[in-house]
Amino acid sequence: IKKICFNKNLALTAKRLMNSKEVRLFHDHVIIKKAGSREKTPWHADKTYFMVDGEKTVSLWVPTHDVSKDESLVFAKGSHKDRSLIMPRDFKTNSDLEHSDIFKKLDEKEILEKYETISWEVRKGDILAFSYYTLHTAPEVLFDYDRKAMSIRYFGDDTLFDARIKNPAPPFTQIGYRGEHGDKLKYNWFPEVETR
Repeated sequence: IKKICFNKNLALTAKRLMNSKEVRLFHDHVIIKKAGSREKTPWHADKTYFMVDGEKTVSLWVPTHDVSKDESLVFAKGSHKDRSLIMPRDFKTNSDLEHSDIFKKLDEKEILEKYETISWEVRKGDILAFSYYTLHTAPEVLFDYDRKAMSIRYFGDDTLFDARIKNPAPPFTQIGYRGEHGDKLKYNWFPEVETR
């Protein structure tokens, strides 16, 4: 996993997409939908789970096998431009993870009326790249295999600490990260990824 996260080609791709002078690793995680699962991933934006904020951000979704268009992530085209703080929800219980009115409640009907939705077939070796602010979901599909993918999150040189997020994932503030809203990030927590 470390080799993948620090892969120069991935980092260079992230750097170009973000139009940033540098690339820093925010975090990674593995997402597995178990065989027999029919769970739909709710519409969400990664940003409102994260205690970082900036325009130069990118999430990379890397499946470990081919994914058909019907099984792939679905995006609300152009939704990242709104930079809205969407209420983050627990994917298992559907409960709110924040308790402030600065977070907008998500209305799926409104999303489908406001935005064109797009998705792609993804072959093993492909990646999907999108801003932390991009609204996205994954459809309700009955899998006869474990659908495995890795998400890698990078950020660029305009990214700052976001104290509005009280319950971040990963829980950096719960394990000791401290800062004031708008502070420059403490780079000793987030390593730079070599792109040269």
